[in-house]
Amino acid sequence: MHVEQNIYASGFITAGTYLYGDGRFITNLPTDSKWNSTSTASGAKSGIYTGGESSDIFVGIGTTTPDALLTVGVGTTTTDKAFKVQSSSGTELLGVTTTGRLGIGTTNPQGLLDVNGQLISNQFALSGVGTINAGIITATSTLRAGVGGTVFHASGSAVGVGTVTPRATFDVDGSTRLKTYFEAVQSVSPTANVVTIDLSQAQTFDVDVTSTITQFTITNIPSESSSFTLKVTQDSTGGYAVGIDTFKDSGGAAIPVYWSGSVIPIVTTTADKTDIYTFITFDGGSSFYGVSGGQNFG
Repeated sequence: MHVEQNIYASGFITAGTYLYGDGRFITNLPTDSKWNSTSTASGAKSGIYTGGESSDIFVGIGTTTPDALLTVGVGTTTTDKAFKVQSSSGTELLGVTTTGRLGIGTTNPQGLLDVNGQLISNQFALSGVGTINAGIITATSTLRAGVGGTVFHASGSAVGVGTVTPRATFDVDGSTRLKTYFEAVQSVSPTANVVTIDLSQAQTFDVDVTSTITQFTITNIPSESSSFTLKVTQDSTGGYAVGIDTFKDSGGAAIPVYWSGSVIPIVTTTADKTDIYTFITFDGGSSFYGVSGGQNFG
């Protein structure tokens, strides 16, 4: 049947297979009537949008309960991505997994945010250099900054600046400028006439001489060059000899100590008096050079 005039129906119009037409004058539809079409003005592409209502309309994709202007849920047929953006060649540019992980340039994000490439923020950029302001960053394996990680590199409990292979807890491969700094002071006293100097605890030691000291055991000596200082103070009784030249390692092997002019200083034994000595090694603790910083203070 071909009709060139209007058709009025007070009931239903049913099509067996298709009902053709753009439906522009059909009203009171529960969902389609919520959309408006755009015009191609100022070079913009045509499209559709929600509007014309007294309040905002929430749109849901993959969910029947949208609670924002656009809510993307996980449909029953989606097992990998809740949302993704891909290039014309099919390469995934951005994707959100069903577990809430965001991947940029990666199809398999390993954390809440996984960026495969450079991440640059120019909000506070100076001379075109981007910055990132972060509160707390937790890295379970390795954290790198700079090309190849040569500016900052953290792996496990070691941090390297200027190196990707830190050789200590904090390793700076380059010059260091400090306005001021301070050191921890470790208090020690003799046990069975032996004082243990643990260089993993401090490099400045306050030695309380409460009995004769026959030996200093030096442990955890850093490799290469290092130094430590002893402040040796007799107690209120005094009179105790101190073997300031007798060093041994943790295995009991003797460590030679060299003094200026081959003269071993005699530690002050007067009660409440203090001597200061500094020891330097250039070979990782195989030997030390002793320097007297002054005697009989107090």
